[in-house]
Amino acid sequence: MGTPYLTLSHCWGGIKFLTTTRGNLGSFESSLPVDSLSRTFQDALFATLNLGFQYIWIDSLCIVQDDPDDWRRESLLMHEVYRNASCNVSASGFPDPSQGFILDERRISSDPVPVTLVNQVPKSTHLTSQDTSRKAYHLIREDPWQEMRRAPIFLRAWTLQEQLLATRTIHFGNDQVYWECKGTVANEVWPLGWLNTPLESLFRERTDSSWKFKLDDVPSINTSLYNSWFDVIEDYSRRHITFATDRLPALAGITKEFVNYLGDESEYGLWSKDIHRGILFQQVEDRDASQYSKVVPTWHNLPSWSWVACGKSVVWGYGIRNIEADRMCDVELLHLAKTTRIQLRGTLLPTPSDYRSFEIVSSKDSLGCKLRGPNDRGFILEFCPDPWFESFLREHEAEIIPVSTSGEWITEDKQVKGFVDSILIMPILCYNESSEEGDYTQCGTIMGLLLYPLSGAERGVYRRVGILEASIHGSDEMDIDTIKCQFEAYRRPLDPRLCPEEDFDGKYTVTVM
Repeated sequence: MGTPYLTLSHCWGGIKFLTTTRGNLGSFESSLPVDSLSRTFQDALFATLNLGFQYIWIDSLCIVQDDPDDWRRESLLMHEVYRNASCNVSASGFPDPSQGFILDERRISSDPVPVTLVNQVPKSTHLTSQDTSRKAYHLIREDPWQEMRRAPIFLRAWTLQEQLLATRTIHFGNDQVYWECKGTVANEVWPLGWLNTPLESLFRERTDSSWKFKLDDVPSINTSLYNSWFDVIEDYSRRHITFATDRLPALAGITKEFVNYLGDESEYGLWSKDIHRGILFQQVEDRDASQYSKVVPTWHNLPSWSWVACGKSVVWGYGIRNIEADRMCDVELLHLAKTTRIQLRGTLLPTPSDYRSFEIVSSKDSLGCKLRGPNDRGFILEFCPDPWFESFLREHEAEIIPVSTSGEWITEDKQVKGFVDSILIMPILCYNESSEEGDYTQCGTIMGLLLYPLSGAERGVYRRVGILEASIHGSDEMDIDTIKCQFEAYRRPLDPRLCPEEDFDGKYTVTVM
C-alpha cells in the first residue's frame, strides 16, 4: 500500500514565501526551517501530526521551483500524488499562505436557527388537528456549499485537478470546515451531510457539475465522457492562472486520467475522436471570476481552433452535447513539426448578403453579430466571436451602433464591412429539438466555424474567429436532411481570393491554424 501521506492545496497569491530552490535544496533535505515557513505551511504540518500522519506533500516545497526539469517531471506526476494520498488538506478560504487556515476564532454559529410557524387559515375552513399543528423549521442557506464554492481556492486553475483527483478533502474555510469524499459533502453545521430533501436536488443542480464529478465514476458511454470533459474545461477556463504557459500543464493530471478511460489522444485540450464538437466552444464572460485577472495568451502562438487560445471562460452549448447531432464535414488533425492544424472538408459558405438585417449585439461583457434571413421563416444567424474578432469589432463599435433593420448595412465603415464580408462559414454539426419559442414547436440548428483568411498564408488557410449558430423555427417537425437542405440555400459563388479551388463534389478542403 505504500506510506500513507497527506497533500496540501492552497493559493499562492501575490506574496513571496519560502519555497524549495536549487540553492536551499541541500539544507532542506537535512532540516526544514519550520519557523521560516509561511503560516499556511505551518498549519499544514500541525494538521498532519494531529490527524495521525507523518508526511504531507506541498507543491512549492516538494518541487524545486527554479529547476525547469524537476518542475516538468513532477508536474506530470501530480495526478498520482493527489490520487494516492489518504486525504487532501485544502486552505480553501484563503487567498495566500500568509494567514494560515486554522482559525483562532470562529465566525459561524454552531447550529441553524430554529423557527416555528403556525398555519394561518380562515376560521370557516374545516381542518384536521394535523393540519393546524405547529411546525418547526431550521433556517439555512439555500445552498450550503455556495459560500465555499466562491472561495479563492476554486478560482485557481492548478487546484482543479487536485479537487477532482483527491479521494477525500478537508476544506478549511474562513468561517468553518467542510469535508467531502465520493459519498457525501458535509460541514460543521451539517456534520452528517446535506439533508436528503429537495434542497439536495437543488444543491446538485446549481453546483458546477465537475464538483460532484469524480474520475472513478465516469460514464461508460464515450460521448457522455466527452461531455464530462466539457464540464471540466468550463470550470477550468474560468479559473485564474499566473503564467499562460501553465494553461495545459495545470490540466495534465486530469488529461492523463481521461486518456486511460477514452483511449484517445489529446491535442491542445481537445480530443482527436471528438474534434468535431470540441472545436465549437464559445467564449463567455464569467462575472464570478472577473475580479481575478486572467492571463490572455498570445493568440498567434496557439492554434485558434483550441479553447486554450481564447483566454476567457468557454462553454459548449446544450445542442453541441447532443448525441444525435449529425456531422456536416470531415475534420482531421494534421501533426506538423512545430504545431498541429486541423483540416476541414465540407461546404464553405460566404457571409450571407441577402439578410433582412445585420445587428451588432453589444453588452458590457460581450459583443456579437446577429443576421436575420431574407424572409420570416429563414434562419437567424448568430455570430459568437472569439477575442480576436471581438477586439476588432470593439475598435469600430462607435461606427456600428445604432442598429438598422432596413436591409442595409448599419455602418459605412469599409473596414468593418470588408472584414465581415471576408468571413467564411464551415458548417460542422446539425441537430433538431423541440422549442417553446412563439408559435413554433420545432427548432433546427446548424453549428459551424467562422473562418477568416490568415494574413500572409496561401489560399485555403484560415484562423478561427468564432462560431456560427444558425437556427430555424417551424410548426412542423424538421428532419436533419430538411434543415441541411434549407441551409444550403445560402450557398453563393465564393471570391477566389478567399478560398481554395472547389473539389469535384462541390466541397472545399481548408486548413485552420
